[in-house]
Amino acid sequence: MICLLLLGVAQLGIAGDQIQPRVLPRVFQQVKLGMALNEVLRLKPDIAVTKRTNFATVSLIQTPSDRYVQRVVYRFHENTLYEIEIRYRPDRLQHGASGLLERLREEYGEPLTDRLEEVDFESNDLHRRRTLWQDERTKITLLEREYFRDGNSVTEITLTMTDLALQRRRDEAQEKQIHHKMQEVPIPHVKT
Repeated sequence: MICLLLLGVAQLGIAGDQIQPRVLPRVFQQVKLGMALNEVLRLKPDIAVTKRTNFATVSLIQTPSDRYVQRVVYRFHENTLYEIEIRYRPDRLQHGASGLLERLREEYGEPLTDRLEEVDFESNDLHRRRTLWQDERTKITLLEREYFRDGNSVTEITLTMTDLALQRRRDEAQEKQIHHKMQEVPIPHVKT
């Protein structure tokens, strides 16, 4: 009986020593995932461009004065912020994408996927690598792209922070909108 009790205590001790996964951030420069559109506009009055994309999404684009950040895109569904996309200036980052990735590893721990090579024939990418961190509520993706534009090789480094529950709601709403729009397309009907 004493052996079983000691074994149970030892197992509890081992389980208690397990490393808890890190909780990913949900805020960038004072803007939090889940904020209302008007709250973000109050915090960021310099947002210049507003456009509707992909049926269920409204995007606001900010060109910050930060020397490392080229632009920030805030994506909303039903006036709630579900995604923040940060495009970095590769030429201003120490050691480019590798330097940023090392900093992200220090902050968030080891990623679920690490520089996974992707092929996207439609985008004309020369190289495309994705690194992903995820917890119960948030997904953070680092996308490294290299492609040709006007005969020159261009590098793009983008970090995207996404609220998983809000993204699911947005995806469902977008699918419904697309289905509804497709119903408007005239086609011959079968008569019964």
